[in-house]
Amino acid sequence: LKSAEGPGAQAAMFSSFVVPALLRSAKAASLVNGVGFLVTAGTASHKITDLCGTAGFVASISATMWAAPDPLSPRAMMLGGITLLWAVRLGVYLFQRVCETGEDERLRQFFRAPDEGFLDFSRSAFPLKLGFFWTLQTLWAIVVSLPATLAISSGVHMDFGVFGYIAAACAVGGFTLEAVADYQKYAFKSLPENRSRFCDAGVWSWSRHPNYFGDIMGWFGMVALAAPALSPAELALAMLSPAMTCGLLLGLSGVPMLEKQHDRKYGGDAAYKSWKASTPCLVPWPRCSR
Repeated sequence: LKSAEGPGAQAAMFSSFVVPALLRSAKAASLVNGVGFLVTAGTASHKITDLCGTAGFVASISATMWAAPDPLSPRAMMLGGITLLWAVRLGVYLFQRVCETGEDERLRQFFRAPDEGFLDFSRSAFPLKLGFFWTLQTLWAIVVSLPATLAISSGVHMDFGVFGYIAAACAVGGFTLEAVADYQKYAFKSLPENRSRFCDAGVWSWSRHPNYFGDIMGWFGMVALAAPALSPAELALAMLSPAMTCGLLLGLSGVPMLEKQHDRKYGGDAAYKSWKASTPCLVPWPRCSR
């Protein structure tokens, strides 16, 4: 049983506990996503893509908890449990959504057209671009799950304290906001009269991307929850989790892509223009307080 013994002891644990755990996490996530890539490339269907992406988190954290020093601390169990619940919830939601819509427009570019051969770099370069996407998805699971992976592997037992409960509330609150936003939009779009409309119901009247804000808030909360069990070096490594989340959602595949997509689709709608002009892009702000 490991206990908190100061920075020197925690730094020593980095080589004996954390590095093997990171390798174990990488192997688990790579196995799931490797199988997913082969199935996707072979069937020319991307319906299991998001399901495999979140399953990589489940495999990574399950492997980490299985090999962690016994007994697991309450902090480790909470970090592992929150990550697993988040991954299962998101995976089921995204899989259900793609089964109902039929496809994800973002992923169409990675597949061959009927008249396209292999490695046609003027088009999809199949299967290289598809393989790169699955590699990035594997790294997503490994990197974003770092707060749980590192804290569980450290074996450090410390009381929660006030800071711990605040951090846990931040993580749970962020992921709950993400889930509420997802299902409010799903319910809105499920109504026939709303299928061609932008969603401004519920928390979507507070923010144009409340699900992304919740996800970012959740992973910052996870780092804060893990922090007391980590050395400075491990904490710096864990910060890659919210950093990658922010990079993906704010700079790559999230906000910029959806803003352009929505402008093309709804740009001629006066109600959309009013909603966009009066609603914060990311940080939720209830209408009654504006």
